[in-house]
Amino acid sequence: MKYIKTNKAPEAIGPYSQAIVAKGFVFCAVLLTELKIKLGKY
Repeated sequence: MKYIKTNKAPEAIGPYSQAIVAKGFVFCAVLLTELKIKLGKY
Protein backbone atom coordinates (compact mmCIF):
# COMPACT_ATOMS: atom_id res chain seq x y z
CA MET A 1 0.00 0.00 0.00
CA LYS A 2 1.28 3.47 -0.90
CA TYR A 3 -0.01 6.68 0.70
CA ILE A 4 -0.28 9.74 -1.54
CA LYS A 5 -0.04 13.33 -0.32
CA THR A 6 0.20 16.54 -2.33
CA ASN A 7 0.23 20.24 -1.53
CA LYS A 8 -2.08 20.84 -4.53
CA ALA A 9 -5.09 19.34 -2.71
CA PRO A 10 -6.79 20.21 0.59
CA GLU A 11 -5.26 18.63 3.68
CA ALA A 12 -7.00 15.55 5.02
CA ILE A 13 -9.05 16.38 8.09
CA GLY A 14 -9.05 13.43 10.42
CA PRO A 15 -7.28 10.08 10.44
CA TYR A 16 -7.20 9.38 6.71
CA SER A 17 -5.00 10.05 3.66
CA GLN A 18 -5.64 12.13 0.55
CA ALA A 19 -5.25 8.95 -1.50
CA ILE A 20 -3.98 5.38 -1.25
CA VAL A 21 -2.74 3.02 -3.98
CA ALA A 22 -3.43 -0.64 -3.21
CA LYS A 23 -3.42 -3.70 -5.50
CA GLY A 24 -3.58 -1.59 -8.67
CA PHE A 25 -6.42 0.65 -7.46
CA VAL A 26 -6.33 4.30 -6.38
CA PHE A 27 -8.67 5.30 -3.56
CA CYS A 28 -9.12 9.08 -3.25
CA ALA A 29 -10.67 11.38 -0.71
CA VAL A 30 -12.22 14.22 -2.71
CA LEU A 31 -14.22 17.34 -1.99
CA LEU A 32 -16.92 17.09 -4.67
CA THR A 33 -17.70 20.82 -4.77
CA GLU A 34 -14.06 21.64 -5.45
CA LEU A 35 -13.87 18.95 -8.13
CA LYS A 36 -16.97 20.32 -9.88
CA ILE A 37 -15.53 23.85 -9.83
CA LYS A 38 -12.22 22.68 -11.32
CA LEU A 39 -14.09 20.75 -14.05
CA GLY A 40 -16.27 23.80 -14.78
CA LYS A 41 -19.47 21.93 -13.90
CA TYR A 42 -20.59 23.98 -10.91
